[in-house]
Amino acid sequence: MVIRLLPTRKQWKKWSLPSKHTTIALYVGILSLVIALITLLLPPKHNTIEIKPDYAKAYYNQGIAYGGQGKHDQAIESFKRAIAIKPDYAKAHHNLGIAYYNQGIAYGEQGKYDQAIEFCQKAISKLETLGVQNGNSLAIKLDLAKAYYNLGVAYGKQGKHDLEIEFYQKTISIKPDYAEAYYNLGVAYGEQGKYDQAIKSFKRAIDINPNLDSPELRKYINSN
Repeated sequence: MVIRLLPTRKQWKKWSLPSKHTTIALYVGILSLVIALITLLLPPKHNTIEIKPDYAKAYYNQGIAYGGQGKHDQAIESFKRAIAIKPDYAKAHHNLGIAYYNQGIAYGEQGKYDQAIEFCQKAISKLETLGVQNGNSLAIKLDLAKAYYNLGVAYGKQGKHDLEIEFYQKTISIKPDYAEAYYNLGVAYGEQGKYDQAIKSFKRAIDINPNLDSPELRKYINSN
C-alpha cells in the first residue's frame, strides 16, 4: 500500500491560495516569524529603569515599592537617584524624608537608638527644608511631627529626657492633638520628678484619646 505524502496536481490546485494573495501571505508569515524570533531572543523581563536609566519617575516608583515592602534603605537610595536626575522633584524629596524616619523607626525597634536618632535627624533636616520651600504644606508638617515624635522616643530610650521633652513639645506645636506625644511627655516629666507637669500631660493625652486611660494611670494621677 502506497501512502501519498503530497497532494495530487488536482488537489494542489484546489488547496493553493489564489495567486493575487500569495505575496501578502508570504509577508505575513515572514513578519510572524520575525516577531517570534525577537520574543525568544529578548530577556524575559524588562523594567523602565533598564530601558531608560534617566527616568526619575521610575526611581520614584521603585522607592515607593521598596518602602511598602519595609525595605527603607533601598527606598532611600531610589529616592536619591530620582532626585539626582530631577533635583526639583518635590514628591521624591518628601518621600525621602518619610523613608528616613521609617528607617529610624526600624532601628529603634531593633534597639539601635544611635542609628534611630541619626535617621530621624536626617528626616527632620529634609522635611524642614522642604516645608520652607513649599510654604509649610500641611502634609509635610504632619510628617515632620512624626519625625519629631520618633526622635523624642529614641532620646527617651537613651534616658536623655531633656531632649526627649524638647522633641515631644515640637511635635505638639505642629499637631496639638497628638495624644501619644502628650502621654510620652508625661512619662518623661515623671522621670524627672516633675509630677505636676506629668499629670497635666497625661490628662491632656486622655482627653484627646480616652483609650490611653488605664487604672494604673488613674492611680498615678490621683496619688500625685
